Amino acid sequence: MGLRGSGKDTAAQFLVALGWRRIAFADALYLEVAEAFGVTVEFIGRRETKESPLPELALINCKDEVFVGCFLAYDDARLKAEGAPQPSRLTQLTQPRSPREIMQVWGTEYRRQMYTDDYWRAQVKKVVKAHPETNFVITDVRFPDEGHLVEEDLGGQLGRIRRPGLGGANDKTLLHASEVAMLDYPIALEFLNEEGDAGLENFRTSVLRAFH
Repeated sequence: MGLRGSGKDTAAQFLVALGWRRIAFADALYLEVAEAFGVTVEFIGRRETKESPLPELALINCKDEVFVGCFLAYDDARLKAEGAPQPSRLTQLTQPRSPREIMQVWGTEYRRQMYTDDYWRAQVKKVVKAHPETNFVITDVRFPDEGHLVEEDLGGQLGRIRRPGLGGANDKTLLHASEVAMLDYPIALEFLNEEGDAGLENFRTSVLRAFH
């Protein structure tokens, strides 16, 4: 666990090198969004454009009308809360959106809130339960119910990664529910991911010591 950019995928790579299998609640999310917008999973997952508004992800390109309505309601509420002027519907529909923004709203406001909190959990649970002989590392535990699934249903351990100087109160991408819901969740294991080669090696050593 940790804020975006804290090193969750890096920690997972340490364990994958030892034979663990990486899995994420967002694996199915990537597939759904890619299908709805007619793009590839690789396109959505490019790290260098994760925060960049992309014309391919304008709402007008989405085949899922229910999601479009959900996103517009979310966008209207956000604009009102910020005291920003309300743009025309055409502007909202044609405005380029970033992969992170689309993924956040699809995963939380759309699937979790409009369907069920168990929507993403059930898919991960099914995979893990089907392979009891495999060690899994889950890279995107973002909500308390997901934490409970890992600890109680799957018998796993949670670890929080902290990276000095990461993010800030004015970073709007860190204010979404999926980024802040686990900030106060009690966790016994914490890992420090500091800059530099020495910091990375210390990070690696602490992760392997805890889980290997």
